[in-house]
Amino acid sequence: VQSFFPDHFNVHVAPVRMAEVDLLIRESLHLPPLDLNSKDVVDVMVLVPLTNNRFGQYATQLERRTELPERRLKSTDPLRLSLYPRPAPHEIDTDADTWREIFAVSEQENIVYVRRPARAAETRVSGIVIADGFSDPVGSPPVDDYVPPVDIDGPGYDDGEAFLNYFNLWSVVEYRQPKGEREFEAYQKLTENYGRKAETVQWILLLLIRISPWFDPILWRTLLLSAEREMLDKVSSELFANDDGHPYNTGNILYGLLKDSGADDALMEDVKQLTEKVTPV
Repeated sequence: VQSFFPDHFNVHVAPVRMAEVDLLIRESLHLPPLDLNSKDVVDVMVLVPLTNNRFGQYATQLERRTELPERRLKSTDPLRLSLYPRPAPHEIDTDADTWREIFAVSEQENIVYVRRPARAAETRVSGIVIADGFSDPVGSPPVDDYVPPVDIDGPGYDDGEAFLNYFNLWSVVEYRQPKGEREFEAYQKLTENYGRKAETVQWILLLLIRISPWFDPILWRTLLLSAEREMLDKVSSELFANDDGHPYNTGNILYGLLKDSGADDALMEDVKQLTEKVTPV
């Protein structure tokens, strides 16, 4: 039950990956503050951050199911294919047991809300409506020096910020998830120190394209060290100069670059072992 927002506000709750919370909050900052006295209908999404493993576990249990009729397609012509109906959203008390488990494992102090639906639809996970229970909240005093958010397409909007709204480390980590605790710590440090630096992020995205998933166990540590040594452009240049892109050659290039940059013994050994497991060209 929520007792803060007015009755006509649409308040939903949905699980979200911890790695996406900062991005969702940043995207919401471009919107004006909520006016709790307004009669307009506003969509509010309460986000319950979960680790990747737990999100995968509970998101599957919360997926909306559609009862599809058994049929055989009479034609392969896509213009003749019928569209399946959209599944109905969850109602209150649906999947109650799953939600009890989610709140039991979640960190309550990390629960936040944003003023627009999160990316639940993209994962086929729907939020459930929170029961209303409104009492007039105490309004915040007006801020004299409040500056309205800049329109993303308006004059004065920084090109780097525009780029980061669409391409950033928070949005790609789902596809190149850190392998192990050291990799996760490196990813966190990389996002904290460089996640809002557009030029650095562009170099990192290029390297994510070039470095084979075979090297995911050392990926984020390598990117962090390269960013700290200001050698992302050098790493990118040497990797892209390797035309065939064979993992064995990639491993040898990374080993040499990391050694010259003063990488620790653990990282060097991991790169060496990964490279030795690949059949040379």
